[in-house]
Amino acid sequence: MARSFASISSAIDFSAGIVLHKKTGDYVEKGEIVASMYANKEELFESAVNQFLSSIRIEETAPDINPLIIDIVE
Repeated sequence: MARSFASISSAIDFSAGIVLHKKTGDYVEKGEIVASMYANKEELFESAVNQFLSSIRIEETAPDINPLIIDIVE
């Protein structure tokens, strides 16, 4: 996920972040936690949650997963 800036001079809050509990293609039960988000500024939290939720899809079938390594250059 890309980091968004309030301004170019904004400090990075190292205590804020996201822990993903599921990977692409993992089976998810209804009500299961897929991620935990942490923030020190409550006023920024709702925007972060909305951005995260708009970046994921939960579907009936597992997606085709592309390999992480496409080829080795020798």
